[in-house]
Amino acid sequence: MPDEQRGGVQLRAGVTFTVSRKIKPGHEAAFESWGKKIIELSARARGNLGVTILTPDTGTPGLIYIIHRFTDEDSLFLWQSSPEVKKLVAEADRFSTRLYEKATGLETWFTVPELDAVIPPPRWKMFLVVFAAAAAISFVLRTLLSPFISGWPLAATTVVYTAILVALLTYAAMPYLSRLLSSWLYPPKSRPVDR
Repeated sequence: MPDEQRGGVQLRAGVTFTVSRKIKPGHEAAFESWGKKIIELSARARGNLGVTILTPDTGTPGLIYIIHRFTDEDSLFLWQSSPEVKKLVAEADRFSTRLYEKATGLETWFTVPELDAVIPPPRWKMFLVVFAAAAAISFVLRTLLSPFISGWPLAATTVVYTAILVALLTYAAMPYLSRLLSSWLYPPKSRPVDR
């Protein structure tokens, strides 16, 4: 995947691995020290493109997102499986809890400007964008295809319309709309800053 320019920022292609942790109360200093260690270790790793540590302004106190970027999956795998990283993960487990969040599935249609991590916009915004895109695509599909497949069985037309709708949403409409509406989906105050 080639490098790209987005929003005036040069983005390097690669893979992203995101971890969220909840720091136990009173252990903020331990996390700060640990964060410096993980950044230093990452900087020496083969294929490292950087580490971003996010502290959301609102929501759960003590919640931290750690985003690692690497040039390729092999470099990420080597880094994750190294003894040094495993030791630091065990250390972090003493003063923080790793959180596992279940996504609804629609979050992956949206991309974060200037960052390859998936931090979704509010669900009501996702609903509006997906609804508008799906309604427009459905209208155009029915208008264009109805003369050709109107005599088909309901099950067959449903499969055709649905397959084309999902493909256009996934590969065309949602990537385009998430870039076009990025300032509305991701207000500037919530955008991450690399450390």
